[in-house]
Amino acid sequence: MAWAGVCGTDLAIFSGHYQVALPLVLGHEFSGRVEDVGSRVSRKLLGKLVTAEINNSCLA
Repeated sequence: MAWAGVCGTDLAIFSGHYQVALPLVLGHEFSGRVEDVGSRVSRKLLGKLVTAEINNSCLA
């Protein structure tokens, strides 16, 4: 992971508006570069920029 975003939910948790179980790592939006691949994955992906958005519940 090279970069991470901070969203409104992260700020609400940080400011105490939501009660969450600790420890907790804030952030669910991130990006980086492919550094390694498995034996069944094309090596053409090495060095490519990638992103993911991991969101289990978004406290909705």
